[in-house]
Amino acid sequence: MRIHHIYLSFIFLILPTLSSGTSMDARKMDSILGESFPRLFSDPATERDNMLALLTAHKSELPDSSLAAVYSFLGVTHGVQFNYDSALFYFNASLALTKENTVQSIRVSNNIGQVYRNSGQLKKALSLYLDLLPLVEEIDPGFLNYIYSSLASISRGMNLYEEAYEYVQKSIDHVKSLEQTTELELALEHQRLANIYFDLKRYDDAIGVYREILPVIKEGGRLDVYYISLANLSDSYMALEDYPVVDSLLQIALAGSIEMDLSKYESLTLQKLAVLHLNLKEYDVALNYARKAFEITANNESYYYATILSTLIDALVNKGKYDEAFALIRENEEFIGEADEASNIEFFKHKANLLFVTGKYKEAYETLELVNETNLLLQEQRREYALHHAIESHKSEILSKEKEVLQKNYELSYRRQLALLILIALAITIIGYQYIIKELKKRSIKAKLDLSKIQAEKQQIELSILKERQDVNLKIIEQQKIDLLEAASKNSVINKHLAETLELVDANKPLTEIRKKIVNITKEDPYWKTVVKRLQATDKDFFVRITTDYPSLTPGDLELCALARLGLTYKEIAELLNISHESVFTKKYRVSKKIELEDGEDFQQWLMQY
Repeated sequence: MRIHHIYLSFIFLILPTLSSGTSMDARKMDSILGESFPRLFSDPATERDNMLALLTAHKSELPDSSLAAVYSFLGVTHGVQFNYDSALFYFNASLALTKENTVQSIRVSNNIGQVYRNSGQLKKALSLYLDLLPLVEEIDPGFLNYIYSSLASISRGMNLYEEAYEYVQKSIDHVKSLEQTTELELALEHQRLANIYFDLKRYDDAIGVYREILPVIKEGGRLDVYYISLANLSDSYMALEDYPVVDSLLQIALAGSIEMDLSKYESLTLQKLAVLHLNLKEYDVALNYARKAFEITANNESYYYATILSTLIDALVNKGKYDEAFALIRENEEFIGEADEASNIEFFKHKANLLFVTGKYKEAYETLELVNETNLLLQEQRREYALHHAIESHKSEILSKEKEVLQKNYELSYRRQLALLILIALAITIIGYQYIIKELKKRSIKAKLDLSKIQAEKQQIELSILKERQDVNLKIIEQQKIDLLEAASKNSVINKHLAETLELVDANKPLTEIRKKIVNITKEDPYWKTVVKRLQATDKDFFVRITTDYPSLTPGDLELCALARLGLTYKEIAELLNISHESVFTKKYRVSKKIELEDGEDFQQWLMQY
């Protein structure tokens, strides 16, 4: 079983925002909630009963905002006592009284997500946080790093380490983007990254990150995080079998945890020391550390209880204390059965090992079969988690895209309205302008002479414009005549060639002469040369550079370069140039030599990238 107090801190965010009532009763309830919250850690049952009594007496007097805060408080009291069903009941009641799509609804939904996480309902937790993500991005971006961190933690719980790595990176990027981010806040985000590096077996990367952030965490005064980080850092050195460094780190972490009275971290550090000495085959020392860790963690509600229990059993077996090991297994078998699958596998491996060394081979075999079945179930669950994660991520992407479409539609509607307002303003301006003109005309009656002069000038300008238009029209007509004459001339030439070709046909001339004549017709101002000329005009920089760098290139070489740069195949180039496929390759080979193309380097690719 696990204790997660993460969601507790967010009740402070709920209290001042949900309870915004103006009556004395609401303000008094806010004050009671604020005073009661710190006592949750020491006596949650009493605080729960007191709050239920107050709720029973004053429920009808309180506004919905205060009731929502009370329900959230009750949800927390049940959560810290592992009454997850009751916690969900109260958090859902709080959510029902909270306005949708608000900061307050996000906070309450987050508490529900924490309950799902703590109770092992990782699929539900994942779905909830992925649904929350676009809403948080829109109205509560300051909360994004927590959402990303939660998604990373859930992904780690599902053994989806790559996905966890992506979420931690997003969380780090978000924290970096905030204006008032401190070095300490950034270091705490990188601590999560180091843990995932360890999960991914990137031990050197994990060590590198820890060495960068540990001084910052220590200078920032977060000694609790500093000591647990030292213990976590030792895991990477343990994997690398650098045992002297492991011992040094754990001794510092142990001394600090004892000094600060951090019993949870003290028990974890002792457990890691026990594992270290088991690896060193120093079983007496290992057993001593394991016993101390287990004594501190006698309450099996500790997060590390199952891990410490397995280590103690391992130490007892190595010391030959089989009866004591069996007694521990019998005492905790029911509890371990309620724990997560990973704890189950480790526990029953120890049990199977103990049965084997004591000669109970049949029972050992049966236990190993149970381990294999559990392991298969765990693997299947991981695959299911991965699929579920992918589906939920896809849903989140779809929602995000839908949101983008709605935003674009809104912007389009806004622009249309703005354009309409501009048109109305323009119409009003035109009407006003016309009114002013009319008024000016009325006042200008006395200035008839000036008006006549203006009218004469106006007529002169109109005549000038008319003359200019006529000149332009004449020029256009002349150009069209020239075009028509050119077209007629070209048609005449083509007709002449065709007639000559027909005469050759009638005269039964060889096919080679006829083909040559037809080729001459097709070469009359071919379209591909026009394309090449346009390419040389639009891609002038390319032709200037290549002729400057390689002055030996001929116009024919440049034509080949232009056609190849257009992406045409050598077969298409051969047809356009009316030459054989081999001739194209010969021309390409000659140009390649001139531009000093290296062996194996693609001719067309070189031209496109030049």
